[in-house]
This record gives sequence, structure tokens and C-alpha cells, in this order.
Amino acid sequence: MKRAILCLTILCSMTASAITRSELAEYAKSLNGLKKAELKTQVHQLIGEPTTLKYGPGKNCTWWGFYSTDRIESTNECVNRYSDDKFYFSSNNTGTAIDGMNIEHSFPRSWWNGKKGDNAYCDLYNLYPSDEDANSYKSNYPMSVVEDVDKAKSSEKYDKVGQSTIDGQYIWCWEPGDQYKGDFARSYMYMATCYQQTYTWQGERGLQQLQNDAWPTLKPWAYTLYLKWLKNDPVDELEVNRNEAVAGIQHNRNLFVDYPYLAEYIWGDSINVAFDPYTSITTAIDDTRYTGHATTIDVATPVFSPNGGTFTTPQKVEVSITCATDAASIYYTTDGSSPTKTNGTKYTGPFTVSESIMLRAVASDGEDRTSSIATAFFNFITAGDTIFAETFDKCKGTGGNDGKFSGSVAMSDFIPDNDGWRANQDKYFGGKQCAKFGNSSLPGIVTTPKFTINGTSTLCFRAAAWVDDGTTLTLSINGNGELSETNLTMVSGEWKEYTLTLTGEGEVSITFTPAKRFFLDEVYVIAEKEDEPLPGDVDSDGEITTTDAIDLINIVLGKADEDDYETETADFDQNGVLDITDITKLIELLMKQ
Repeated sequence: MKRAILCLTILCSMTASAITRSELAEYAKSLNGLKKAELKTQVHQLIGEPTTLKYGPGKNCTWWGFYSTDRIESTNECVNRYSDDKFYFSSNNTGTAIDGMNIEHSFPRSWWNGKKGDNAYCDLYNLYPSDEDANSYKSNYPMSVVEDVDKAKSSEKYDKVGQSTIDGQYIWCWEPGDQYKGDFARSYMYMATCYQQTYTWQGERGLQQLQNDAWPTLKPWAYTLYLKWLKNDPVDELEVNRNEAVAGIQHNRNLFVDYPYLAEYIWGDSINVAFDPYTSITTAIDDTRYTGHATTIDVATPVFSPNGGTFTTPQKVEVSITCATDAASIYYTTDGSSPTKTNGTKYTGPFTVSESIMLRAVASDGEDRTSSIATAFFNFITAGDTIFAETFDKCKGTGGNDGKFSGSVAMSDFIPDNDGWRANQDKYFGGKQCAKFGNSSLPGIVTTPKFTINGTSTLCFRAAAWVDDGTTLTLSINGNGELSETNLTMVSGEWKEYTLTLTGEGEVSITFTPAKRFFLDEVYVIAEKEDEPLPGDVDSDGEITTTDAIDLINIVLGKADEDDYETETADFDQNGVLDITDITKLIELLMKQ
């Protein structure tokens, strides 16, 4: 096998180094010329398949990511956007949760009945570290301006909780501190776009904020208010750095941070003006028009090969780092910290990694000028049983894995690992350890051999569109099965990797229907291994804290909606009823910790 099983959705090849204006325009080129609803839908297509970390504490999980996204390196202080309480990370990134803090879904998970396996549930652009009290007080209220403040649940300079009249209703809501209003508004716009029509918005409070459509998704009162917040609290360096750090992990971007006026083209005063990613003002490192933080980059950013990914244990992956600047020295770290000449290891040649790790690298020339920092995230998982695997490694032609996606390539014999592939009029060809389907006149519709599923599994594959042949790709299931997504978008002349959830029972096959010619490689179906729920973890944050006890008490007293929590984990006596006995057992469990 030429690579590990890549269960990734890589939307771009960018690292978490500071992005340049030209790189950003290349990433966002599909938005050119679009307006309003069409623009929002294309942003959704561009950013809607993040590679999220597993939720909770532990290596390769949310808290492990927070160490890179929400840590002030000089002091190890955790950025707390909800109150003035201060918390600190340990000196090394072990993924340990900080005592007294929770993982906060700013855009509440109950609004789409979120589950831990959902990308939206685990998306770092929506997750922030928060002190426990603020996390509990905020609840799942809409984000608005609080008129009648509940002082017991509010902080003078940070978030407020209370009631306001919204859309003619007097309801509970929360309001961020002024210095973070723009940050949270851009997060909400990201969630309402990234997951538009992926989930059904629900619940009384969710439907006070959202509506189930592709546009505007956010209710008019919400996007009107948030547009004001964007202007009053523009993107700052803290937000830019977080955007880059999350991009290095998830391989997608919050374009409302990258293009600070993008929201105006979707909801605001420019909805009748075509968006142009090449001329629009950005927060890129070399664009002085918005933040004034641009710098001259004299040393090229290092490039990892491979540029991170998800791999199965006990695989070992050889990693190399290169720099386009002649005679530059490269320094890298393995703990998520920023590399320098004095912090990290000098790169001397390829090395292997075999466990989840975040690599960061910087290049320096002889005049002590340094590059931007590159980040690559390597995620090692223990996969369930492999149901179906196709590597196309026996195909010995040209095209695809040699970087060629047009011309006189992919004309060799098609030699798959598995018999039973069926293509439109047998138009299948061998590329360089990959396959190409279709020709200039026939679309490359192809169906996999049959395989058997039993419940939930993961479909991983990578595909690339033949240059200038169209980028649509539709998947369909033959048999009793269902895919989490069926309408995909490829990249012309570039590999893109996909991870989808496949559910069903019995013998099935999958049909790929592209616009015309396309390349396909590394198709895997892997049975899902379900995480055992943590007893007493009512708020599903991966740990047992006093917040869980408070939530359970509120549920038993009827002050909290049972549907917003994982109540099964608190039903200790398994009688189907939450009562004082369960509260007592949860408190006993806390006391033993």
C-alpha cells in the first residue's frame, strides 16, 4: 500500500502558516462572480468537509487542539473569552483538560441534536475553552443583545446572560463581551454556512436563531445584528492566528475571518454585487488594506511531505520537510509549540512518526530572517474491521499520483485489487497506482464491487477531476444503505480526499457519477468502533465535573430540557427514570475522583 488509509477530508494543501493573499485567492477562486445565496452555498461547498479532532480530552482530541489554538505561548495562559477568570495549560501538550474549564459549543449542539461523531459537534471553529460557570449559565440560548441582565450569571466585561425581546418574543439570550462580539459573530456565520442543510435546525431556542434553508439560514434579526458586530469588532491578530491554527488541523478555513467583508456579500449591503476573491480585502499576511499587519516574507515557508493526515496504527509514516529558499535551515517541534533556533530540532533528513502528533516547522536563512511557521497534524487511529479496500496499486500507468491530470495519461490496463468493478461502457483505465474512468465523450460512471455492511461504517476515498472536465461528483448506494452526503465537489487537476458515513444492512455497492472524466484512488469502507459513553458525563464533554451534577439536578427538577443532554449516562440504576438516586450516585462518583 503506497500510503496509510487516509480517512481525511482535505480541502486544501495549505499548512497552518500565515496565508498570503495569492494563496487565499487560489483557495477561494470558486467564489468568483457569485452573489448572495449562490455565494453562501459555494462557501458551504468549499469549507463544508472539515477533518475534525475527536471530542474531549486526550491526545488527538479537542483539548490537544486547544493547546495550539487558544494558548498564549509566552505564559501558557488559556484564552478565556467568557469571563475574566484565568486558567493555564501545562508546559507540555498532553491533551489534558484544564481544571475548572469546559469545552463550550458557542453555537449550541442542541440546535441540531448534535452527537459526538458529528463534524459539527467537534468543529474547532465553534468550540472554545470556557470556565465551567459561564459554560453552564450560557446554556443553549440565542446570541443577541441582553436587555435585562441577570447579574448573578454575567460578567462586567465579558458575556452577559438575561432576557430580551427578539422577533416579538421576550426570551432568554446571551451576549458576548464587546472585544469578542465579532469573533463569535464570525463563528456563527461559519456554522450557519458550513452546515447549512447538512442538519435540521431544531428546538425552541435553535429555531429562535435559525431557519431551515440554504439562505439566509440565520434569521434576519440575527444576521443584521451580527453584521454590526463585525464592524465594531474587526478581525484582530488573535483571531487570525486562531484561524490559521485551526486550518492546520481541520484543513478548512473560516472565510469570514479571511475575507472580513464576505458577510456583506451574503447578508449585507453588497448582496447584489459579485464577490471577487482576487480583489476583495483580506486578512492575509501580505495584505495591508485591512489590518495593517502585513510583513515581507524573505524565507519560504517549509513544506511537510506528507502534509499530515489520518493513518491507522501500527503504521509508520516517513516525514520529510523541504524549503524553497536555498541554504535555509529548518527547525521543527513535535509538541505543538512554535519552533525557533533554540526551541526544537534542526532538520537533517526524513524521520518517522507512528503516533498522533502535531509537527511545526520554521526556516531560517544565514541572516537570521525566518519564514512563517508550517503545521502538519498526523492523526493515528485504531480502525475497526476493514469491510472493503481498493488501492489500485496494481495499475502501472501514468497520471494521477505523478501530478498529471490531463493529456496523454491514464491509458494503461485497469488492474484493480477487487473483481467486480463496473464502468460506463467499460471505460476504465490504469493511472499511476490509481484509476481513471470515462473519456472525452463519456462520463466515467463507475460502480464498486459488492460488499456487506452491518450498521455504521466509514467510507474514505480520494478523487480528482480531469482538467477542465467539470468537478461535480454524485454518489449513490445500490442496496439497503445511506450515505451522509451524496453531492460532492472535486478539484480540477488535484486530489481531494473525502470521509463519509455509510449506514445500512446487507450487501451494497456504491456508484460514482462524475461530470465526465475523473481519477479515483484508495477506496476504503471501515466498520465503525463506537466509543463507550462515560458514566455520568451528562454534558458529553468527555469528563465528569460538577457541571454534570448541576445539569443533572436541573433535569430532575425540570429546569433543564432532558433532550439537550446525554441522560443515558446518568441513569445509574438503569430504570429509565432520572431521580435523586442518580444524583446521589453521580456525586459519589465525583467525590472518588
